[in-house]
Amino acid sequence: MKTLIIASAIGAIAGAIDAFKAGGAHARGYQRVSWTFWPWVIVIMGGPANNKGVVLGTFVFVMLRRVIDFYKLQLEQFVPFSVVWLHSLLIGLLLIIVLMFRPEGILREKPTSTLNLERFKKQKTADARARTSTITGGNLLQKIRVSLENAIDKVRSLFFNKDTSKPD
Repeated sequence: MKTLIIASAIGAIAGAIDAFKAGGAHARGYQRVSWTFWPWVIVIMGGPANNKGVVLGTFVFVMLRRVIDFYKLQLEQFVPFSVVWLHSLLIGLLLIIVLMFRPEGILREKPTSTLNLERFKKQKTADARARTSTITGGNLLQKIRVSLENAIDKVRSLFFNKDTSKPD
């Protein structure tokens, strides 16, 4: 819930700054394509679960739009439609190509390794052995620390383990 509130506040501040920059807010100035579809295309092209991919997707998107805008007048005689629609057509075509050949985006998400349960159990038993060996040998402070840790573990097991047996 806090994340939603913070994101809404940031969006409100960004909208206010944009309105101040533009000198006002007009309904015709905010088109669905430029405020929702193009950012979605950028994320999908770069890689949806990868921050570096989103940056790369943004770079590819902006560079392609600039190249199309630069050569738009030279391409006017070769295309059978208005060049106004050229950037939408080519970026849509690029999105289809990326989705056909690399559905995970230009940069793939790196797999996240999880904790191995067997390794965790081995580490826990090794820690328990280390505690008992510290009690048998070592200085007095270590013995006291280990004794306190063992006492805390026993208290936790008394209060936090659900024991259904009733005392007689």
